[in-house]
Amino acid sequence: MNHHWRAVARDARQKLVQTPPTELDTIFQLWYIRLLALYQLGLYQLASAEFEKLGSDDILTALPDLLPFEIRVLWAVLPFQMGHPLATLEFLSRLAIQCQKKQQLQRELQVYLIMVTRLIQMNDAHGAAKILQAVLHRVTAMDPHSSSRVDLMTSLGRLYLQLGDLATAERMYTDIEAIQKQYPALDTPLLQETIQTNRALLHMAKGNWSEAKQLLEQVIQQYPENLTAVNNLAVCMVYSGHLSQSMELLDRTTQQHPTTAGTSQVTVMNLCTLYELRFDGAGLVGKKVDVMKQIARWVGDSFNPQCIKLQ
Repeated sequence: MNHHWRAVARDARQKLVQTPPTELDTIFQLWYIRLLALYQLGLYQLASAEFEKLGSDDILTALPDLLPFEIRVLWAVLPFQMGHPLATLEFLSRLAIQCQKKQQLQRELQVYLIMVTRLIQMNDAHGAAKILQAVLHRVTAMDPHSSSRVDLMTSLGRLYLQLGDLATAERMYTDIEAIQKQYPALDTPLLQETIQTNRALLHMAKGNWSEAKQLLEQVIQQYPENLTAVNNLAVCMVYSGHLSQSMELLDRTTQQHPTTAGTSQVTVMNLCTLYELRFDGAGLVGKKVDVMKQIARWVGDSFNPQCIKLQ
């Protein structure tokens, strides 16, 4: 929880050395914890070398049932961080096929969602939307009352916004509101928050800054740690000509919620970007140093300091 991944990696290694070789389940779980810690630390080359010690590809191919699912996923996504995104997509596709053959539907869908995330990072929003549509169709067929259906529709709508297809995004958000009326059991405060945020993002895409600002302020009033709403409200303020209010909002949020907003790389980067619009020279450096001092107590080992843009 505190992102002390170096301590996690050391502890897992010590326990691995002390574990009898006959306790395979324990050994594999400890391997996963250590590999995850190395991944979170950004030590991808070292993690790859550790996988080689484990027997990685041979075991993953020959004995897929032996290794925990989490290790197989981690092995699949590791090449992406080392500059080989197509290898990751290939490994994930193979893993999804394995899950399909064993009728492990939830795991199969999880793998597809991981693929969607990687495609978005590759700026392939069309490919990501196509996979999300297929996943949404299957989830809806299984259980139209599922809350996962709303989450998928929300994600798909935001993808269409990024693609500039406002009509399809609006239709997706309208369908979510129809589900709210059709299935009262799904009408929770979380769904209300999602609907308001979706409406605000649609207004932003249309350039209706004042309407979006009003909706986002309502969301933040009820859910002050909704960082999606906070960051987008800051954007609305900037485009409405209220740069100082935007800075005050992000600064206040990071101070009031240091373990969430204060450790969010997106929020910190947005705040530092606003400083660059207002300050220069020593004043700008001083502001960024203050941010660095503030977040240093909370961020842990996996935080990327480049988001502060302090050169």
